[in-house]
Amino acid sequence: MDTATLRALSTGHAKNTLSGVLDVVTKESLSAIIISVVSALSIFFVAQIWSHALPFATATALAILFNSIIAGCMGSLGPLLFKRLGIDPALMAGPFETALQDLIGTTVYLSLATLFLPNI
Repeated sequence: MDTATLRALSTGHAKNTLSGVLDVVTKESLSAIIISVVSALSIFFVAQIWSHALPFATATALAILFNSIIAGCMGSLGPLLFKRLGIDPALMAGPFETALQDLIGTTVYLSLATLFLPNI
């Protein structure tokens, strides 16, 4: 997602106004939601067939859903934030977003696993 935002910044399609930021974030968030739902449904069916355990499939699918949505939002907001702070978004967005998404993603998945799989 951050590639599209970086491109919008470099071509001038992402303005430094509230409406410009909201346009970019809205478009990126909608595509992230669509990708998230498709990914979550796919992994749900794979996990259910593989494990024959509904709680495991549910926890895994919800983790993918939440992580993909969070990644999509961060992918659109990260470059905009770095540009606003005067930092080159192309240099910072990738490493920063990857580290933060890994941290959030692992936390979400382990939290959902604890919630759905308390006996393991």
